Amino acid sequence: MILLIEEYGVSIEQENYCFKISRGEISRTISPEKVTGIVIHKPCQLTSSAILLAVEAGIRITFMDSTGTALAHLQSPNHANHANLRRKQVYFTIHALGLKQVLFWIKLKIEGQIANLNFLGNRVNAELSQLSKAADKLNIISEKIQSEDLLTVTKIRAAEAHAGRTYWASLSKVMTNYSPFEKREKRPATDPFNSLLNYGYGMLYNAVENACILSGLDAQIGIMHGDGYGRPSLTFDTIEPFRPWVDRLVMESALSGKLVPDFFETTEKSCFLNSDGKRWWIPLFLEMMDERCYLMGNRLRKRDHIQKLHSSLAVYLLREFKE
Repeated sequence: MILLIEEYGVSIEQENYCFKISRGEISRTISPEKVTGIVIHKPCQLTSSAILLAVEAGIRITFMDSTGTALAHLQSPNHANHANLRRKQVYFTIHALGLKQVLFWIKLKIEGQIANLNFLGNRVNAELSQLSKAADKLNIISEKIQSEDLLTVTKIRAAEAHAGRTYWASLSKVMTNYSPFEKREKRPATDPFNSLLNYGYGMLYNAVENACILSGLDAQIGIMHGDGYGRPSLTFDTIEPFRPWVDRLVMESALSGKLVPDFFETTEKSCFLNSDGKRWWIPLFLEMMDERCYLMGNRLRKRDHIQKLHSSLAVYLLREFKE
């Protein structure tokens, strides 16, 4: 379990070889054997004995800001287990099983995109027919991915790009009636819809990269995205199943008329969230991350799904993967 400190006035100390978590008159003790990481979002009292207990148990302590960006880490200087895990991770990236894993992540992403199109079709009945056709096309791509005929990086990228073009083209035709959105733009965005997508993905990148770190994985060693990509490559691989969550949140915001000009700083060539926009969006994003949903047969908070995916990968590499 990940021990999250998200309230002010919390103290963490060591008692009888356990973590004692207190806030006011309420306290509880947790065995270090049940803890895989400690994440601190709000200032707290953290005793040296608690830090040493975490170090001895191989538990990383991470300090994060309100956007989910890691500010600092405390961990044991003994990286023997991390070295073993990372060596296996390198072999996994060039193994056929690594490509199969990427196909599974992309399949989950496409399933999320299909769910978003169906959601939008139920909200905008006039566009139900064309959204259903787009969802059917994505289903065909998903079935092709399931057949495992795409075990090369080039073929995987082509299938993902095909799904993306179908998804965004259909989405833009509908959403432009609620907020200017002609096509998917990365950086810089020129409209509020793309601007919010980019900012949301940025926050999601932070959450995914932190999950990599907490699991002992090396975020720089990717499978589909190469090491020379210039940014945490594994993060770009493992973020895929979770992107549709951000898409849905932006869609809901547009449908409800919340993408107001006062939230954005717009020029002829760019559009960015301003301070007011960030104060509105960041709590909304964090609230979304605490929502429970089904993924891979489990109903968990969305932030816990992210951690579970990475922790499961780390456990598989250490215990089952044969180089």
